[in-house]
Amino acid sequence: MWSFTNWEAQTDEYRIVYSPALPATLDLAAFELEMASEPGKEYLLKEALERVSCLLDFIIIDCSPNLGLLTVKALTAIDYYICPVLPHHLSIFGFSSMIEVVDKVQRRLNPNLDLAGIVMPQFNKHNELHRDTAEVIKSHFGNKLFLSTIPENIALAEAPSSGKSNFDYSPQSTGAIEYMK
Repeated sequence: MWSFTNWEAQTDEYRIVYSPALPATLDLAAFELEMASEPGKEYLLKEALERVSCLLDFIIIDCSPNLGLLTVKALTAIDYYICPVLPHHLSIFGFSSMIEVVDKVQRRLNPNLDLAGIVMPQFNKHNELHRDTAEVIKSHFGNKLFLSTIPENIALAEAPSSGKSNFDYSPQSTGAIEYMK
């Protein structure tokens, strides 16, 4: 049975201080169900990260695109978040839902939470819909929309199926280079 204690032990085992990443495992899928009735569940990740945060310049938590407990835990544990928004009008509706959840987390759990920026992946500057979507976001969020966009790129699509990060799979691809900006 997976538990947060195992994650903490796993952190020691992987020596987080020296590791650029702690990959998720299949056990993480059961975590949300396991912790559903745990008192203070929203603060568990924050408490664990406080033990190592003094050793690191920054911590990046890559959340799945849902608004479940794991995302709420991450939002509770961090100071800033970056939100990717695909350049489609339907993505703006999903982003609006995210903003509603963030507002609740700010009011109830983490008043320091702030939007660092919005990045647009799979962006094609020649596509009018993509440019229009960027303009809508910019009109509402101003300079929070990053100037760098991540272009559509086959290497970015292939990397997950290879089990590698974008940077390991094709470090010289346009997409990987743009993510580094």
